[in-house]
Amino acid sequence: MSVTSFLHLRETGGEFDIRTFGEEIAKIYPGTETEQRQGESVAYDIAWSRYANRFRFELRLDRTRRTLAVEYFDSEHRIRDYANFILWIRRYFPRDEEVILVDETNAETMLLSPGAATDDIEAWLLRVGV
Repeated sequence: MSVTSFLHLRETGGEFDIRTFGEEIAKIYPGTETEQRQGESVAYDIAWSRYANRFRFELRLDRTRRTLAVEYFDSEHRIRDYANFILWIRRYFPRDEEVILVDETNAETMLLSPGAATDDIEAWLLRVGV
């Protein structure tokens, strides 16, 4: 899947828990590569990618630590796995703040609560054409 989806923290007070996420992604998805870019002109300065076995993905985190882009995701059960992957990523944003799921055209959004249902995310992914 090459359609980009964004998880965006609506509030300005919190940020993505990059330290815990970095530790967990290495444990859960072994072989994930991390790249950090330097420079003021770089909007998304940290990237994670994995192209092996069951899950393949590309992620980028913006320098404000409020938006994570899923630029690529593929697996055997793509839609179900992608919905679960989105819920897993949601755990690293502040639990008490609003996170929205946004399609790449910024036309479709979904409020992504910590307790969101996989089925609801699957339906959203299908509706936006993932």
